[in-house]
Amino acid sequence: MAAQTLKSEYQELEPVPEKTLPEYVLARAKFYAAQGKDYWLVDGLTDEKRYYNKFDEETRKIASGFYKLGLRKGDIVLFMTKDLCKLYILLAGVWRANGTMGASYPEDDADTIIHRMKEYRSTIIVCEEDAVELCNSVADKLPESKIKIVTVNRSNAASYSLQQFLEEDDGLDCPEITVTEDDPAIILCTSGTTGMPKGAVHSHGSFLYQIRTLERGPFTEDKPNLYATKATHASGTTLGFVLLGIGKLSVVVSTLTLDSIISAVVKYKVCYG
Repeated sequence: MAAQTLKSEYQELEPVPEKTLPEYVLARAKFYAAQGKDYWLVDGLTDEKRYYNKFDEETRKIASGFYKLGLRKGDIVLFMTKDLCKLYILLAGVWRANGTMGASYPEDDADTIIHRMKEYRSTIIVCEEDAVELCNSVADKLPESKIKIVTVNRSNAASYSLQQFLEEDDGLDCPEITVTEDDPAIILCTSGTTGMPKGAVHSHGSFLYQIRTLERGPFTEDKPNLYATKATHASGTTLGFVLLGIGKLSVVVSTLTLDSIISAVVKYKVCYG
């Protein structure tokens, strides 16, 4: 009997010189900036944008800001954010600082966050302003960790913010990228169907392969591509980089309501979502 071989309709991925996530996304942003492309992501509600030609500067400032907070290679930053527009420069910035990102759902309670902080051995939390009080209660129960809280946007309730890094940091403390494809890049939570969600570790090589595989999806060039997802899910942490990698526009919706999604669809006349 003749052997039967199943073959995918997609071509095999061509190898790229970049082996880690920060190297790859920086190279792709630089490539499209050189072509004169403008912005690659926009918030469908606030109209905040991320630009190709600012990606290097913004992620360098974020890397420098976290380095000043003591982040070093192998350290894990716990993030429980909702803001998709700043998510990708946060991820890339921490990766440029040779750190690892560890997710916790925004709806997690204090006990769950404490469990994750201990599991990750983390001393930095990135959250929204409305979660600062909760995160302070976590910090109070882990005094030996000397936890630092970083909000996404400026807040009187926290000493540090991503917005502060973007506006005030000089970027000079951004270290050289020393992570390899085998180093951990991100820890994402499992679904929790059979118990407390556990952390699934993705290396730079595996997560980059996932992004490059999804780049072959049916995204559109002539109209924006909308997605509404949680920033701490696998889809949220990959899709922005997928569309950055292929030079197509993302419209993101961080507030997951029917009205907000419809509003973004009408405003930006999206084609795929």
